[in-house]
Amino acid sequence: MQNTIPPFELPRLRSLADYDVDFSVKDVSLDNLSKLASGIAGTEISLVNLIGPNTQWTVSSFGIEIQQMPREDSVCQYTILGQEAFEVRDLSADYRFKDKFYVAEDPCLKYYFGIPLINSEGMALGALCVMDKKTKQLTDDQRYQLKLLAKEVVERLEEKKQLNQIKQQYDKLRLSHKKVAHDIRGPLGGILGLAEMIESDINGISNKEILEFLTLIKKSSKNLLELSDELMHQNTVSYPNGNADQDLTLQDLKRKLEGLYSVQAIQKQVGLSVQVHGENVNVPFQKSKILQIAGNLISNAIKFTPSLGTVKVTLEIIDYENQGILCLSVKDSGVGIKADQIELILNGKSESSDGTEGEQGYGFGLNLVKYLVDTLEGELLIDSSEGAGTHVKVHLPLGMHP
Repeated sequence: MQNTIPPFELPRLRSLADYDVDFSVKDVSLDNLSKLASGIAGTEISLVNLIGPNTQWTVSSFGIEIQQMPREDSVCQYTILGQEAFEVRDLSADYRFKDKFYVAEDPCLKYYFGIPLINSEGMALGALCVMDKKTKQLTDDQRYQLKLLAKEVVERLEEKKQLNQIKQQYDKLRLSHKKVAHDIRGPLGGILGLAEMIESDINGISNKEILEFLTLIKKSSKNLLELSDELMHQNTVSYPNGNADQDLTLQDLKRKLEGLYSVQAIQKQVGLSVQVHGENVNVPFQKSKILQIAGNLISNAIKFTPSLGTVKVTLEIIDYENQGILCLSVKDSGVGIKADQIELILNGKSESSDGTEGEQGYGFGLNLVKYLVDTLEGELLIDSSEGAGTHVKVHLPLGMHP
């Protein structure tokens, strides 16, 4: 079996993670490009696929409705191994694909042509591919146009990445703004209280200059308190480019995770449950990287849990009045992890291993989670032993909205 893990796989996954794609929502900005790709190639189907640690996610499609498939079943996993196009004239005659569900069953695909989506870092994020139910032969001109189209897809992804980064910077500034305003209230309130107390006992003070000075302190303090209140309650500034969709609530997160990973759980015959706890289930917070962290943990748990096992996910926000901490728990009844492997994961050095049903091991899933948690200044805890399941806890500081 050909090795389908690209060189520098962990840097590739980290690069993909920086785009912070919400795989639960199709990217309508790419739909015209998908349609155009099909028109150029004269094929019935075209897809824009991004490839994560265990899953191929379809972020735009034409001619077929598909959201995901196991990475090991995809053709695009071969496309991202190189820098050039990957073509299969007859999928049904290729030992790697002839038994795949999309070849052996409806829609009975035969032809595949894919171009890796390579970003400015030289990393293949996924592929733009065209497919058909009959064999084809593309001209040099068609191949060239599809290559240009693949570059345009990457440009669109880059634009969304930049907008996300601007939004995140904006939110950090706003939170800093709020924190500064909150911090100055305490000392200013004390100054004002002292001034009022001295003023109320003015008969015991004969120095006119002191009175004038305290009156000035009181006036200045009131002005600063009013400014502080204004800063703390200032909600009139809109999100850059209208990107309020960058926010989630725990209820939103629950629905997205169920929609994204229920299919994988059903296919594996693993019971998946997602629950939200506490009083802050409808409080909005920044979703940056959170879907990826939770998704990778759930996907990993399903992969390493035998059929008829369970994966239980709980979500809660604590310390809301301060910064807010998202507590994410993923507990499975799977094969467990040895202590030395846990240490390697926490040090970002774990290796690939296969799933319980022989799923190809791409590894790096928990390594990627560790990287993402670290970038958000969070905490990753792993409690597991071989044969006794795994319980992963993640604590992430949140940008809570006033």
